Amino acid sequence: MAGLRPKKKFGQHFLTRPVLAARIAEFAGLKPGDTVVEIGAGTGLLTRELARRAGRVLTFEIDRELLAGLNSELAQHPNVEVMPADFLKAGPERLKTLGEFKVVANLPYGVATPIIFQLLKFLRPEAGTASLKTAVLTVQKEVARRLTAPAGGRDYGPLSLAVQAGSEVEYLLTIKPGAFHPPPKVDSAVIRLRPRSHPAAEPEILEAALKLARTAFQQRRKTILNGLAAGLKRSKTEAAAQLADCGIPSTARPEELSLEDYLRLARTVKDRGVAGKNRARSG
Repeated sequence: MAGLRPKKKFGQHFLTRPVLAARIAEFAGLKPGDTVVEIGAGTGLLTRELARRAGRVLTFEIDRELLAGLNSELAQHPNVEVMPADFLKAGPERLKTLGEFKVVANLPYGVATPIIFQLLKFLRPEAGTASLKTAVLTVQKEVARRLTAPAGGRDYGPLSLAVQAGSEVEYLLTIKPGAFHPPPKVDSAVIRLRPRSHPAAEPEILEAALKLARTAFQQRRKTILNGLAAGLKRSKTEAAAQLADCGIPSTARPEELSLEDYLRLARTVKDRGVAGKNRARSG
């Protein structure tokens, strides 16, 4: 698109290599009957690739100065609908109308994490609402490493747990800065999110486990015993007993606990709380 001026306020770095656009689209396994959502159409390079593969493309673009050129670029693809809107403001409500859909997008760096959290809601939809089947997303490499990090890794933390609790996430591809205009200062990466084959836990326990993790990681340099006692305002004796019930060493660090560990801990905290209330009533 002639005269293109990327805007810093939107975090715009436009993909310039068609071979990469084709590869990103390929990761989504698109079929002619698929509905695919793109967040940030930019120059339309990836949009055109999606339009050739999917039955319907809904693409969001916040930069209204791009719209005229974008609509011209996409005129030969009648299966594309351009939404001139901020995805975080208008996207979630629009997604609810789609039924089953996929997402393929080069996300703006500054808002990648909040967008991902919005998408996670559609990986575990309530009955009767829209359902996200696959999301293929280009993000900062640092973010991709955090999203896919295993327990014990340097990049592992609350974001890793929250995303892995709601999805199966894969690191697919590293993209160097030269593939974009303007080139970002860091590498990018392509990840893929899919629904978990089975829910990690019932919603109440999952929420409690993630809250425990956030509390523990606020004191990352401390042991899980100290973090748990301080975060829950419990004595170290009580916190140690809860950890022992779960088979978790009191000397472990927050980053050494897996999602399953935090889920077990959340159930133990809940069960001990219920037992304590029952003893108080009987007394």
